[in-house]
Amino acid sequence: MNKKIEPSISIQFVDGTTESYEFDEPQFDPLTFAAKLEKAVSCHEITLQLADRLRIIPKHALKSIEFKFAPSANMKLPEFTFCNARLISGT
Repeated sequence: MNKKIEPSISIQFVDGTTESYEFDEPQFDPLTFAAKLEKAVSCHEITLQLADRLRIIPKHALKSIEFKFAPSANMKLPEFTFCNARLISGT
């Protein structure tokens, strides 16, 4: 049985704090996903639309960002993506 992945983003800040957000299932065009991801990575901020506000987080305040969602099988990833990676150790 396949476990459904709930879309979310976890943001770790340079001060060591972490925030996690859930969001609606994104609708990705498999042909333009890579370009949009590269554009998002090159932005100077992360923008989150919340129910009652817009949260803009400057990239210089970030240590790491992790997105969780179920990508489609035919989704075109950025050229230098390490596919099927598995974490074997962490800190």
